[in-house]
Amino acid sequence: MPINALWAGLGLAVTFAVNIVAGYWRAYAKRTRNRLEWFLAVHAPVPLVAVLRRLAGAGLSGPGLWLLAAFIAAYFTGQRVGGMLHGYAARRLGAPSRFLVRDLAYLLRSGSAA
Repeated sequence: MPINALWAGLGLAVTFAVNIVAGYWRAYAKRTRNRLEWFLAVHAPVPLVAVLRRLAGAGLSGPGLWLLAAFIAAYFTGQRVGGMLHGYAARRLGAPSRFLVRDLAYLLRSGSAA
């Protein structure tokens, strides 16, 4: 399957962004020791990433192999960044929720994001 550059770029960006949110949720679940939530936070984005990867033309052989590696890197990097954001919110808020957008909105409203 040939590589589609538009889907590759869009897919990598969406994979990274979705996993930032999931990584934030994962860090919350790890902190509260909720194993089901942790499992869902790690695995819920997988079907979306699989569809995006297929649309981009990433495969297990040929020229799509490097793209597959890029999707894997975007997945884990997004999870890591989300976890780091949760740590930042924990330091600023004390007890952040599982929702990244809500916590960031609260930080921005209260002026403590600086």
